[in-house]
Amino acid sequence: MILSVRPADFSELTLDVSNKLVISIMAGVTIDHISDAMKTRRVIRALPNIAALVGQSYTPWTGSFYITEEDRVIASKIFSACGLSDEVSGEQDIDYFTGFSGSGPAYPALLADAMSRHAIAFGIKREIAIRAAMQTMIGAGRLFEHDKKDPANIVQEFVDYKGVIAAAIDAMRRGGFDNSIDDGMDAGINKSFSLRIKS
Repeated sequence: MILSVRPADFSELTLDVSNKLVISIMAGVTIDHISDAMKTRRVIRALPNIAALVGQSYTPWTGSFYITEEDRVIASKIFSACGLSDEVSGEQDIDYFTGFSGSGPAYPALLADAMSRHAIAFGIKREIAIRAAMQTMIGAGRLFEHDKKDPANIVQEFVDYKGVIAAAIDAMRRGGFDNSIDDGMDAGINKSFSLRIKS
């Protein structure tokens, strides 16, 4: 059974699945809580993101001690239909990824919005600025998928070239880009941990 309800609504469910496999995609609701409420020890928690709509989600998942190898295979097949997935070490990792990959397109959209607003302020037509920013994100994603390079190596290649992009990267970093990302990730992850509903 795939369990997909708002976490706040979970307490209203009165299902007894009699030790069947339950795959939950609810943020913040622990395996123990699900297990107790639904009378099953075979529980998997997963966190896909909205990119599942186009088969490009990243889905971290973890299971209770009682899931079987067959359960793992079933879960992997389901998640592979939505993109890439990894079995992670425990629920703390799921809560971490809620503020990381659970964002889906939010972080690239934030960067695209900042870039397009800069272009508009420069005098570029709004529709062109937005299209250019969006296509830059899409193209980068396709290149990541094709090349599968470590992001740090990609950045370093541009820095080493010492051209236009290197100047932009250096200025962004001097302006606190890396620290802003750290602060944002910390805030999202702390919020995710605060949402956890315990049994």
